[in-house]
Amino acid sequence: MQDDFATVLLKTNGLRVLVIGGGNVALRKCRNFKGAKIAVVAKDVLPELASLASDVVLSEFNDAILNDVSADIVIAATDDHGLNDAIVRDATKRGLFINSAHGGGNVLIPSVLEREGYMVAVSSLGSAPAFPPFLVKELDRLLDERYDLMLRLLSEIRIYAKEVIPMEVDRRRCISSVVDSHEVMELVRNGEYEAALTVAKGMVR
Repeated sequence: MQDDFATVLLKTNGLRVLVIGGGNVALRKCRNFKGAKIAVVAKDVLPELASLASDVVLSEFNDAILNDVSADIVIAATDDHGLNDAIVRDATKRGLFINSAHGGGNVLIPSVLEREGYMVAVSSLGSAPAFPPFLVKELDRLLDERYDLMLRLLSEIRIYAKEVIPMEVDRRRCISSVVDSHEVMELVRNGEYEAALTVAKGMVR
């Protein structure tokens, strides 16, 4: 039976992350936690990884490391499958949030496509690690500047709707009609932003 996972986004500023492992896998994991307070425990640590960390402990992992852990999330990122599994078991018993390079944890780190105003996260829920980065590449080609314009338009329409419609339920209904409008999307596709905005504003009443 597949585990249940909720899809959430976390603000990483000030988040405490304990990373066990000092190689390329650990480095890749850490790049998902910009602004977090990252502590790295490993016998050897890549210089680039050390530069991302707030604290580096040059030591092999031992059970005592998790005895008094104050991290919000633990990352098991060694190249030893058995060790990562042991860290997952130990962290789970302690009620910690844990991600593992070899699966089995209660936190998944998706592949992410980032744009200026939005992001898309993809996960195979651990079943096929090669699939999320593949799909992100496909989405990168699909999600062109038209979607940036649509985001800009919806942001402007949301502000406009707040000015002219007092009830939130009515604002949501009008904005949903803009999202579903083939005319608005066709104008956006053709780069006719001002015309699309005019049509959209006409729908907000």
